[in-house]
Amino acid sequence: MRRPFFREKIFLLGLLLTLVLQASSWGAQIVVLQSARIPAYDEALQGLVAVLSQDIPKRGQRAIQAHTITTHILSEAESTVQLRQQMVEAQPDLLVAIGSSSLSLVKDLAQVPILYLMVPFPEIKGESRHITGVNMNLSAAQQLEALAAAAPGVASIGLLYDPARSGAMVDEAREHAARINLDLVTLPVRSAGEVPAQLARLKGRIE
Repeated sequence: MRRPFFREKIFLLGLLLTLVLQASSWGAQIVVLQSARIPAYDEALQGLVAVLSQDIPKRGQRAIQAHTITTHILSEAESTVQLRQQMVEAQPDLLVAIGSSSLSLVKDLAQVPILYLMVPFPEIKGESRHITGVNMNLSAAQQLEALAAAAPGVASIGLLYDPARSGAMVDEAREHAARINLDLVTLPVRSAGEVPAQLARLKGRIE
């Protein structure tokens, strides 16, 4: 399922990289901070390298130097403090954060442009103009359409959600469910301890 996702995002990634690096000449110094060695993050890095390698003439008058990419694995670092300081001292043209932990470590480094990948909930403040990324979030409408296509005979679906994080998305889901004649039963969950009781309340009410 991950590969179609990256194929759909490849154009957006290329556009973001063009915008982030527009002030730099080709041959930019790029530092990648990857949260851990897991297949999804490895694949994101491969996609990044593929985009950066496109349209780089190797010969002739227009030949240009390829980007220099240095990769660090956050989960393998002896000291996150030292690793963060390395990011500061390197002063790269672009810092790529793959995974939520990586973004959390570097997102306040305002002196360097940051591109994030594989971060479901980036939680970037509006004033953080040095940060951009590929949004992984799917709209509630897209998710419901996918569920309806996967299980066309189901007419009622249960949804447990955290109002503090997902309230707006659930409102969107309710509206779209009504439009496609789907009964969406929503119950709030504010802590892990509430989950069993709320699941019990869904029994007999959903398919």
